Amino acid sequence: TALVRIGQPAVPELVAALKQDKLHDKAVAVLTQIGEPALADLVAALTDNDQRLQKGVAAVLGQLGQPAIAALISALPTDDDSLKTGIAAVVKQLDQPAITALVSALQRDDNNLRDSLGDVFAQVGQPAVPELIKVLRNDEADFHETVAEVLKKMGQPTVSDLITVVMNDEDAASERATKVLAAIGQPAAAEMITSLSNESLLAPDSKAGKKLQETLAQVVGEDAVSVLVTSLRTFFTQKERADTAADTPAVEQAVQAQLEILKAAQQDRPTLDGIAQELSKLGLPAIKGLTDLLKDDDPVVQTSAAYVLGEIGQGAIASIPELIKQLRNGDAEVRAASNHALNNIEPVVTRVLLMDELQSGERPEERAEAAQAIGEITPTAAVPNFVSTAMTSALEAASQRY
Repeated sequence: TALVRIGQPAVPELVAALKQDKLHDKAVAVLTQIGEPALADLVAALTDNDQRLQKGVAAVLGQLGQPAIAALISALPTDDDSLKTGIAAVVKQLDQPAITALVSALQRDDNNLRDSLGDVFAQVGQPAVPELIKVLRNDEADFHETVAEVLKKMGQPTVSDLITVVMNDEDAASERATKVLAAIGQPAAAEMITSLSNESLLAPDSKAGKKLQETLAQVVGEDAVSVLVTSLRTFFTQKERADTAADTPAVEQAVQAQLEILKAAQQDRPTLDGIAQELSKLGLPAIKGLTDLLKDDDPVVQTSAAYVLGEIGQGAIASIPELIKQLRNGDAEVRAASNHALNNIEPVVTRVLLMDELQSGERPEERAEAAQAIGEITPTAAVPNFVSTAMTSALEAASQRY
């Protein structure tokens, strides 16, 4: 066409046409035919974060191949955040060839370029992670530290892949991934805690589990990891007991029969002690039933359920998240029974979880209840407060699965 013959002087108008629905496809076709002379204008246009324009630029660059990807890299380093955003959008559309080229560019001895590439990768997100992880795993690569800094800057999208490296790779690669996870900090810790909610990783002879626990300890401390592992191992012990007999009609009937007796017991202690003795033999179905009763409309029933859970003791660890919620109950007897139960079930875990209540209570009386409960719980070493949220989620998720 005439525009192709005109060449580069026609490019600015063609780039502008990429934003117009009627002209978009034709402009892509002409720019592709013009080829490399259009590259500088196409890349410069990425400061305009119009999605239609970005899609058109990506379509042209995808047709032009390596020279186009080289032009993207040549636009860096830059302090222009809008340009970096535009480049990231195009890289995501070009996918693997562009990502591979940008990762390779991290080897260049140019700190400003590396910083800009890190910013681009942070916006590309998860699609770039596998290629970066390949470098981290490659013992012969000579730019591990640069890639580690990029992964750290990217944060959360890298965590799952890094955890896999920690657990499954040889020592050198595992150690490099550990350092990145430790540098990412809290977002990494939350996902590591969730990953540890896996019975096989809690086994004393699990090499992968041990490495993950050691990595988590670098973020949250050894005391917090000990608390978490103890609580989850206890939960899975109860699960095993439940699996022996759970979900059979006989077990469900036995649980329901005892819960009906509880509802009618009117807090009679000998009756409740007998119920606790019977339900302790029935595993998680019993704990789930009692935990559900903590949400009953009748404070007498709630108090009785909390008391029985406390008498069952450590076997009722799956009920801890709901018991903590009952510390905000409007009824003083429910609060007292819940506090008593938490102290009996697992004081170390409870103390960690209550720290979050102390920080997050919306009303002064809520924070006061948490503070009082913490004061009555067996003391333990301090651990970071943010761990409590992830631990609660892990226990709740495990409870819902079973």
